[in-house]
Amino acid sequence: MPITTYPYQFNAETLEIFPQEIASNTFVLYHGTAEYHSENIENNGFHLGSCPFDIEAARELCTLLNNPLIVPYDLPNQYEQTCHSNFKGYIFGIENGQLRLSFSHLSYGCVPFASGPLKGGQSLNHVNEARRIINAAIVDNPILADNITPAIINLFNEVEQIQNSNGVVYAIRFPDTLVGLEVGIGVVHSNLAIPLEYIIGKVIIPEDGIPENITMQNISKTHQRKLFTAPNGLGILIEKNNFPEDHNDIDIEFIDNF
Repeated sequence: MPITTYPYQFNAETLEIFPQEIASNTFVLYHGTAEYHSENIENNGFHLGSCPFDIEAARELCTLLNNPLIVPYDLPNQYEQTCHSNFKGYIFGIENGQLRLSFSHLSYGCVPFASGPLKGGQSLNHVNEARRIINAAIVDNPILADNITPAIINLFNEVEQIQNSNGVVYAIRFPDTLVGLEVGIGVVHSNLAIPLEYIIGKVIIPEDGIPENITMQNISKTHQRKLFTAPNGLGILIEKNNFPEDHNDIDIEFIDNF
């Protein structure tokens, strides 16, 4: 059955981009990505631990980042993490089956992963950051350009193709059992693959139609409120499902102080 494509309809009050009958469904979650991946998703559903690019090329790029002449250009962020450490951790997660599927219960919460530098996923941002770091190192040490292998060049080109494609947000209707779902900080994870028949619709994200005044704090607060609105918010239902013996009703008031 074809997946319905809905027009992009941004609601500034609810931060939803799907029609009300979908946005108001307690059991619907959303996933944002690049349309480059749509053929695979719409033929096979969502699979755990699937890498959006050539994993062998990613290993080569990660090794190049660890070159002593490049390391000084890979400055740690506020959490003392470097591009190399983040990228290495991502590859380790792929190789060891530790990565889960991530969803938002707020459809606009997926827009950052379907537009801008995060389009297609955080891992693509690692590749782009690695490219910037290596190019900066090459300016001072031109001989480093000889270390960029054909596989790495192909990886850079593939990421460009992914991020030059349209952004898309999928709506996924989960079964009432909620098996495999866990609530994280600002995200809902699935420990199970998502069959194609769960996907009920999609919205193509216009690059020029994204409001500039919506902050990440705004998105997080609205997402939490939707997840934990008593008595039947999806976050509450997931927690009841996973910890039935320990569950106490969750009070929405703490979100007002977010």
